[in-house]
Amino acid sequence: MAIKITQQIFNGIEFVRKSGEYNMLDRYAVARMCNERGYYDAAIWITENERLYTRLLFEGYEIVEPESINEEEE
Repeated sequence: MAIKITQQIFNGIEFVRKSGEYNMLDRYAVARMCNERGYYDAAIWITENERLYTRLLFEGYEIVEPESINEEEE
């Protein structure tokens, strides 16, 4: 099942992925780079959602409006 994330979270994760600077499985480095580059929503989400972030990498994502996200994902 695809993990639901907002456009802002996607933008941060995608920025890091496209940079090629870090292995995407290194969530601490990904979150740090998001924070350093101003993608604060992504940095917080990655830090607070370790299992969802890993699942997102392997299962995919769906971009939704913020009010469409709920906690049943965990």
